Amino acid sequence: MRKGMDAFAVLVQEQVALDPFEAALFVFTNKGRDKIKLLRWESNSFWVLYKKLLKQRFKWPKWFDGDHLSLSSEDLLGIEGARFPLDNRSNGGKPPFR
Repeated sequence: MRKGMDAFAVLVQEQVALDPFEAALFVFTNKGRDKIKLLRWESNSFWVLYKKLLKQRFKWPKWFDGDHLSLSSEDLLGIEGARFPLDNRSNGGKPPFR
């Protein structure tokens, strides 16, 4: 998970044959499934969200066996271990930032 946002954008273009500048959220994980990075283009720059689990592993959909898939936002939040700052379910529905 040493890659930065530019390297992930190139991966999206070359390996997955998608446009990293489209309105999408690209999710990358390591083999151990304890780290993920999310890449998104917004206005004029990329942003990356990184999360590392200390005692758990992210659990992907059981039916997934390829190198990429498309998920709805509900599907993404349903990945076990994936509680992101924008997911209000993880903090009782309170706003993620004060």
